[in-house]
This record gives sequence, structure tokens and C-alpha cells, in this order.
Amino acid sequence: IPKKKRIVNALVHLAQTQFQTHRHARLEAGDYVAPKSPSPESVVIQTLADLHQRGILVTSSGRPAVVADLGCGDGRWLIEACGKYGCTGIGMELDDAILARARRNIEGAGLTASIQLSQDDFLSEKAPNFGEFDVIIAYLFRDGCRQLVAKLNTEVRIGATIVCVGFALPLGWRPISEYREGGLSIRLYER
Repeated sequence: IPKKKRIVNALVHLAQTQFQTHRHARLEAGDYVAPKSPSPESVVIQTLADLHQRGILVTSSGRPAVVADLGCGDGRWLIEACGKYGCTGIGMELDDAILARARRNIEGAGLTASIQLSQDDFLSEKAPNFGEFDVIIAYLFRDGCRQLVAKLNTEVRIGATIVCVGFALPLGWRPISEYREGGLSIRLYER
């Protein structure tokens, strides 16, 4: 490996290590990147209907989209996407109690075969690679959106759609659509 590439790799690794150390300290202090309150039902229903009308919930090869919800809460986005539109869902949630509620809700909807849940920090190295997802749902605070951009820039494949509820993505990401529903701004981005 050329010297310049080794230096760049070492700097990237150092930055990632420092970022993870800082993030874990913030999480332990209760400083979250996402709201504890769930997305309003009207936002979930309207946004997924919009994605369906745009043909985003089915891939170009005709298979149902893989939808990831970063901080899936009670599972409402995944239940609607998988139950109504036939998608496959992946949800990540840090909070034990909320994750248990999501599991119960998904089981009650009969969707355990369609939705996988994990207790993951979506920004950690252990989280699933974002390249696996066709649609990513992110209901994050401004700081959470800033942190998410690095992972989006390196892992999200061309053609994937990112749905931001609340705050916008920074650093050069421009929405392909923007509207308000349930008192929140919803922005659709395409990689």
C-alpha cells in the first residue's frame, strides 16, 4: 500500500475511534441523537404512501425494498412499510424497553418473518452496512443528522432513498422532495 494511502487510512481510523469514544460518552450521559417520542402516525402513513407512489418501495429489479429505520422506536415505520407495501424491514434501537415494545408490536402484526430488529447504535461499526438498504428512515435531531452524513457518504449505494423526519441532512445533501405533515418537515434524499 502506498505511503499516502496508509497515512489517510491511519487518519480515518483515528478519527473514527475518537468519534466512537465521544459518542459513547454522550450516550452514557443521556445525550441522544434522536427524539424519544415516536413519529406521528400521519407522518408514517403519508410518507410511505408518497414513497409507494414514487415507486421507491419496489426496486428496479422488482423486489420489495429493504427499509431500515434508524432508531425504530415502537416499530411503526417498519410495520406500515412491511405490512402494507410488502417491504423487508430492519430496525435498530438502543433502548431495551422500547425495543421490547417494537418486538411485541411486530409480533402482534404478524410480521416477524419480514422485520429484523437489533439493539444497535446505527452509527457504530457493529451496525449493519447501509449499503444493504434501499430506503433509510431517520427521525433525528440536527446533531444526529450531522453524525449520520459520514456513514451515508461512505456506505449508502447509488439509488437509495433517505427519509429525514424533522431536520435536514447537512453538507451538500439536497432533498428531492420536501413537505410538512403532522407538524414535521419530511425530506426525501436520493443517493
